[in-house]
Amino acid sequence: MYRPRDTHMGDFWFLRGPDALHMYYLEYAIPARDEFAEEGIGHATSTDGIHWTEQGRVIGRGEPGAWDDAAIFTGSAIEVGGRYYMLYTGLTRADRCQRVGLLTSDDLRHWERHEGNPVLEPDPRWYETLADVDADSPVAWRDPFLYRHEPEGACYAFITATERGDRPRHERGCIGLARSEDMIHWEPLPPAAAPGLYHDHEVPDLFELRGRWYLLHSTRLWRYSERALEIKPERWCRNGTHYLEASDPLGPWEVPPVDVVAGAMADPLYAARAQRIGDDLLLYAWGPTRRELAPPLKLDAAHDGSLCAFYWESLDAYRGASLCEPEFAPAAGEWQATRAMMLGVSDGTAAVAGCEREAIDLSFAVEVVVGTGGSAGIGVSDDGGIIAGIIDAAAQEVAIVRLPGTEVLSSIPWDVTPVQPARLRLLCDGEVLQLFIDDEFAVAAYAPSRGPGAVRLVVLDGAAEFRAMEAHALDL
Repeated sequence: MYRPRDTHMGDFWFLRGPDALHMYYLEYAIPARDEFAEEGIGHATSTDGIHWTEQGRVIGRGEPGAWDDAAIFTGSAIEVGGRYYMLYTGLTRADRCQRVGLLTSDDLRHWERHEGNPVLEPDPRWYETLADVDADSPVAWRDPFLYRHEPEGACYAFITATERGDRPRHERGCIGLARSEDMIHWEPLPPAAAPGLYHDHEVPDLFELRGRWYLLHSTRLWRYSERALEIKPERWCRNGTHYLEASDPLGPWEVPPVDVVAGAMADPLYAARAQRIGDDLLLYAWGPTRRELAPPLKLDAAHDGSLCAFYWESLDAYRGASLCEPEFAPAAGEWQATRAMMLGVSDGTAAVAGCEREAIDLSFAVEVVVGTGGSAGIGVSDDGGIIAGIIDAAAQEVAIVRLPGTEVLSSIPWDVTPVQPARLRLLCDGEVLQLFIDDEFAVAAYAPSRGPGAVRLVVLDGAAEFRAMEAHALDL
């Protein structure tokens, strides 16, 4: 939905202003001029949470010798008493310790560095510091998330950090905590959460939903500890957005039985943030690469408190021309058609049917019934082939694949019930594709250089019925 003109975008954060929703994000140089690609903080605004206007750079790297001369990492912004404050992460070439500095603004567009930066460093009472690592090892103290605790009249910062101690490094990742009453002087506190599962808890993000509090963080499979791999069901060991839950915004925090939302086995939606747009709580993320903002997902909580991500139905308001005209016609394999249904049968090669109207941004939804042991789905034409979202009853997974050749772009374990209807939706936003099952988010993939395409029905194995086909171009 948003991609800067001259850079890639990485982690981002929001602040609701009087005129618009403001998004600040890391600018990634193309190509990187040195070992760090993070050049500074960019800025964009939106009035609907979908369409964004680029506003230019907020700050760049510090001058040589400054505490933030090597790279600018993730931050957070908040309004307090009519002024705007932003904490952000800086890295100096002098050492490998991440530190947190402060920016201030009166208009959300012009920001000034605080003269006393940095304002926060890891406290050796609880957190790993330079004294605990060798010269080439980084010290984690980044990604501060700001939360105003009104009962106290104080602000808290939730920070990606590392506990001190003798446990394996992958068990010492934690979410650090600090408190301030004036946004300038900060008091480090013991960790807000230290579950002993992951190497890092990146990009913390705090929100309330249905009377419960949730603390998002992102991590990858290679950052799982041996302990996490032992106690978590294998199918729920995933890359991407994880979370903790509590009854109070200051904890204590608990790890739910399934602590992943919108995760993936390969490239995930990452560095997710929750943001309210109207009455809906949305989950934004970059991904699955550090290039652009992916279409938002709608967040909700089940009766047991577990978080789920869904297709955001408000995107339907941006639908344009129908892409299902003229009607679907067989292109390969065996097909039977009636006014209400199409039946495709694979004879060992993919059975394909489709329409010929093209769009780059589109939403394609179909009710599909896959036969026992079969695999089928929906897709969009691509140069030389098709990119398709597939449900596989035999493998019990869903995937986004590129045909011909069945190259798997992304996949996830999924309970696929054969001979039962499922509503598949493929959301294409430029090079980002998202697949939904009964409007629950399943998996996303990145397809570089994808151009406009037409919608396709695909059967890879066995037989499948398709009904209620609906596809529209989207104005994203």
